[in-house]
Amino acid sequence: MHCGIPFGTSTGVHGILLRHLAVGALSAAAKDPAQVPDLVERFGCRELVVTPYALRKLLAAGLPPAASSRITTVKVVAGPLSEQLASAAMDAFPAARIFSIYGATELGAAIFTRLAKRGESDVLGVPSPGTKARIVDDHGGVAPPGTVGEIQVSHHAGDPAPAGRSWIGTGDLGYLDERGRVHLVGRAKEIVFLPGGRAVLTEIEERLSGRPYIKDCAVAAIDGAGGWDGLGACVVLGDGGGEPEAFAAVAGIGPPISRVRVVSAIPRTPVGKPIRAELWRLLTAPEAVEVPARG
Repeated sequence: MHCGIPFGTSTGVHGILLRHLAVGALSAAAKDPAQVPDLVERFGCRELVVTPYALRKLLAAGLPPAASSRITTVKVVAGPLSEQLASAAMDAFPAARIFSIYGATELGAAIFTRLAKRGESDVLGVPSPGTKARIVDDHGGVAPPGTVGEIQVSHHAGDPAPAGRSWIGTGDLGYLDERGRVHLVGRAKEIVFLPGGRAVLTEIEERLSGRPYIKDCAVAAIDGAGGWDGLGACVVLGDGGGEPEAFAAVAGIGPPISRVRVVSAIPRTPVGKPIRAELWRLLTAPEAVEVPARG
């Protein structure tokens, strides 16, 4: 079964429709994570394909043991699987193997699959047959191991591959380690440059989402002092939360957040990714509140 994945995406086409048709598998679609337990029980689902956002909502709602014990495979797609989320999924699905699948609609069948292990969260994983990856620096040259650059991917279905491979830029930043494995740093447009160094918006959101009274959240770059990026956060508060709780939540999570706006819902794409441009609009409007300086 799958949750939070439109059929128009690469995962929807290659990972669900074509794959399930090829093997004659029943594919159950949950419109909301709250429907997952009932569908697992009703259809006896063994495989669960989810986005990171849908997985967080599913884990927050909780799963009956009868449903979680049925699942033997969890595939996380359309976003990075953090170590914290992977560990929570391992605890929630004790009988399942948790996979992180890296791909993009424009890459077609070129994907990387990683079996989640505790303590190893940023390796892309094993490429599909005919798929290669490289790291390119700001000047278009192939970057040496350890140097952060854009991840480019090439896929050729035949064997051998043509001499002149065509490479597709992913918009993601990463680096090669000494073993030739590609490590994912993050989306280029989701990395901000602060006075204290580089930060990844999704990692900040991961920490903020675990704070008291925070039901949902998203972070975006706003103008900062001295030419650096600043940070703002839109938050959906749980029961009993107000502006003081929002300020307390953003305090002490790492890079300082200077503006907060309490909203009824976070603007997201169909697969649950925050819409950064809309967040920026919300955070630069008069309704956004400056966070009191820590003293």
